[in-house]
Amino acid sequence: MHDMRRKIAGTGILFLMILKMIPSPAQTAAKGNDPPNIIIILTDDQGYHDVGFTGGTQIPTPNIDRIARQGVVFRHGYVSYSVCSPSRAGLLTGRYQGRFGHGRNPILAPNDSTMGLPLEEKTLADALNRAGYNSMVVGKWHLGAHEVHHPLSRGFDEFYGFLIGGHQYFPEKWILEDLSEIENQWDGYLTKLLQNHTRVEEDEYITDAFSREAANFIQRNRSGPFFLCLAYNAPHTPLQATEKYLKRFEHIEDPDRRTYAAMVSAVDDGVGDMLDKLQELGIENNTLVFFLSDNGGPEQDNSSDNGPLRAGKGTLFEGGIHIPFAAQWPGHIPRGIVYDKPVISLDIFATGIAIAGLSPDPEHPVDGTNLMPYLTGKTQGAPHDYLFWRMFDKKSYAVRHDTIKLMIPNDQSKMLFDLEDDISETTDLSGIHPDILDDLNQQREKWEEKMINPVFTGLLKWEEYFRKHHQNYNCNPPDKAYPVGVEFHENTISRKGHYGDNWCQTWASDGNIYTMMDDGNGWWGRNKKIAIEKMNMYQGSMCIQIKGDEDFTADDVKRMPGWPKNPPNSPLYAYGIVSVDGTLYVWLWKSESDSWYQRPIANRLLYSPDLGQTFYRWNGRKETEETFSETDSCTFFLYKEDPTWKIDRYAYAFNWIAFCQAGKDNSKDDYVYMYAPEQYDPTKLAMIRVNKKHILNKEKYEYFKGWDDEEPLWTKDMSERGVNLQYPKKRSDGEWMWASWFPSVVYNPGLDLYIMVSYGVTDEGKNFWDGWCRHCKYPGSLGFWYAENPWGPWKQFYYSEYFYADRKENRTYGFKLSPKWIGEDGKTMQLIWSDAGDDHSTNYKWNQMEIEILIEQHP
Repeated sequence: MHDMRRKIAGTGILFLMILKMIPSPAQTAAKGNDPPNIIIILTDDQGYHDVGFTGGTQIPTPNIDRIARQGVVFRHGYVSYSVCSPSRAGLLTGRYQGRFGHGRNPILAPNDSTMGLPLEEKTLADALNRAGYNSMVVGKWHLGAHEVHHPLSRGFDEFYGFLIGGHQYFPEKWILEDLSEIENQWDGYLTKLLQNHTRVEEDEYITDAFSREAANFIQRNRSGPFFLCLAYNAPHTPLQATEKYLKRFEHIEDPDRRTYAAMVSAVDDGVGDMLDKLQELGIENNTLVFFLSDNGGPEQDNSSDNGPLRAGKGTLFEGGIHIPFAAQWPGHIPRGIVYDKPVISLDIFATGIAIAGLSPDPEHPVDGTNLMPYLTGKTQGAPHDYLFWRMFDKKSYAVRHDTIKLMIPNDQSKMLFDLEDDISETTDLSGIHPDILDDLNQQREKWEEKMINPVFTGLLKWEEYFRKHHQNYNCNPPDKAYPVGVEFHENTISRKGHYGDNWCQTWASDGNIYTMMDDGNGWWGRNKKIAIEKMNMYQGSMCIQIKGDEDFTADDVKRMPGWPKNPPNSPLYAYGIVSVDGTLYVWLWKSESDSWYQRPIANRLLYSPDLGQTFYRWNGRKETEETFSETDSCTFFLYKEDPTWKIDRYAYAFNWIAFCQAGKDNSKDDYVYMYAPEQYDPTKLAMIRVNKKHILNKEKYEYFKGWDDEEPLWTKDMSERGVNLQYPKKRSDGEWMWASWFPSVVYNPGLDLYIMVSYGVTDEGKNFWDGWCRHCKYPGSLGFWYAENPWGPWKQFYYSEYFYADRKENRTYGFKLSPKWIGEDGKTMQLIWSDAGDDHSTNYKWNQMEIEILIEQHP
């Protein structure tokens, strides 16, 4: 591999220029020539490998390739963001969108003046107005739908297109007159097009209509100067094309890829019409034309092809931000060259105002660079020392310096790539060059100090926004499904495994379920007597992987080799498990003796960075068979926390800790949430949250304190913790035992709600610490709750004081909800539990049943 230190110092391949005297823009202006016209052709979600000039061959793009042949290909051309609206905000302002908080796709909210490009920002059209340019945007706007964000309010003189993030392509589908008729976010795709402020009747395929309007604008403004932003929505979904273009690709078998190719071909025809119009009018040599895509292709969504680039839209890997990028200006940009230094879409603004003879606004410093001196050879070196990217909600970052790229896909991992040797980002060099990684990360941190948080709610939370701010629409908020009961499908009960319980589980990044089994001899093991005789099979707890769906069999179950073998009388018991960013975290609790039904006093936190192949303590020490049963206080993450006197001894906070399961790999939130019953009063639920990157740092833990108008309050002082949920008071048949009201909380995406199941048992007046459900006369209690957020507030929708699944003698306990096996509409879930008779012989295994969440629709 090349010497990375040499690259990081800034040396690289020399850019070979055509040896020809070409007048600079400044020289041209000095001679009194007219300012050049400027055209930006922007496609939407186009793959890097879906044009000819990047090496694509399946979709001919002869007209787009004309721009490349007649000018320059930017081999390392980037956009400043990997989704639509933030990328456009950067393009039209020349500034990193994080400077002004435009870090999300805005929600379609036509009555919300804050939902769009902040009004303090000036667009390229604003700037060029000072030089006498007439400007027009054709196609997709996506910088706000409120009147203050309309293109004619943001510097443009003319507009033909739509204001939102996407649109249907066929006119017969445009059934809504305007945005006043929308009832959800996607109704905007059905509106008629706008000409300036007027809705118009259109009868052409939308791509052809945009190409026509662009050519007409050039015709009307041939005397110049003009600025045209031609922002096609193709090939963004929905995938729709006319037979004219589909016939060109009958040889492509995949129907989505065929339609995608047809859509790109329609764009290429339009580009050809526009280039022909420039030649026809004799203004080609006085027009600078840029071509680029707004971000990389979302290959799984629209069948785009990013070629050798890793990943795609919505990520900061090369496939998300490295785009097809070319420009022509005959007589000024040398013909047929490839420029190897990194450039970014922000440079278009800086280049545009420079060739128009304008200076940047000191109140809005641009982050782009005028590319013309570099393309003409007047200035050597690279236009940028560093390029930066940030995706605020994903905590994802990237930095490029020469050929070296720092990639931070999330806030717990950092990678380093040499893009000259590894454009596909397959070889992480961070372990070889940690000093370079640190240098680039320090540059990122300095840059981020100039950025601000997003200033508006993003598209991903539009339903929540819609319910809270429906006054910004001319309709009522959509009804939402809320639980009102539970139906238990007893005919679906299945029991799997032998001798084990406590099936806390998580849905990991590899798509599998991981569960912790307490007190067992292994899944599908032998009976208790044989297992105890063969101690290599029987142990106190183990970590198990389950593949497949809810109908899994023994062949789908695997014991994870990294979990330390531990004896059946081990004083440690596994309860909570969660997967976060590909790492498993497990809570083990310890009682005051070797018996599990004594009071809990401590918790050990383990993690597995390789999904069960190895396990380590929070402090980095590897957990082994030899270390597992260590009980010194220093071996525990939490030890005798916040003691409270109960009956005849102290009770301690936060034992039997359960994790919230928020989707696959817990990707829904930046925080991990944990729940535990108060040991001195198990009817009270206590709660912890911690940022994902600090799970192993106790000092970063925050404890639920209380409510302020349904907003949660958090404290770092455990003694100040409050009650997150009050469970039912004690039953008539006895006091709740300490092993009571242990919750399982799962995010249900179909209902967009968090669902909690919890159960309680009494000990019939026995000592608070020493009871167990074997002393109960009746089965335990069962309750279900739901909430909009993992901290609540919780609303109960089912409660049974005495619950049993099928037979009263089977004392059910340890209820869990599967975080993975949830119906698409959210109505069906899988309930898992343990049960046992007096001698631990009855169904002491994995019990499973389908349940149905009964719902009602209301605002």
